[in-house]
Amino acid sequence: MPMFQITVIPVTGEKNIGVSEYIAEIIKYLRDEGIKYSLTPTATVVSCDNIKNCFDIMYKMHNLLFERHNLPRIITNIMIDDRRDIKVSPSDKIRAVEDKLK
Repeated sequence: MPMFQITVIPVTGEKNIGVSEYIAEIIKYLRDEGIKYSLTPTATVVSCDNIKNCFDIMYKMHNLLFERHNLPRIITNIMIDDRRDIKVSPSDKIRAVEDKLK
């Protein structure tokens, strides 16, 4: 089961560099679409059914703010984990590390 980590950075051109309102719009999209995600302080991890689905979601997340706001620039960083030998979720990966800490 593939997953990806994405950081969407809207560049507003304003002095106030807070972007939480913009990120909340992206998270609402994921929630409304029933997409599995985990929010972190600096990124969002998204689980997908297949790699094409991942790319479709990434595309939507990147373009969402361009569609809704007149932003001059958006920077998006993506890391894909496409493991095909077993099904693994983000929580499985976290649990594997936590088990080793016991």
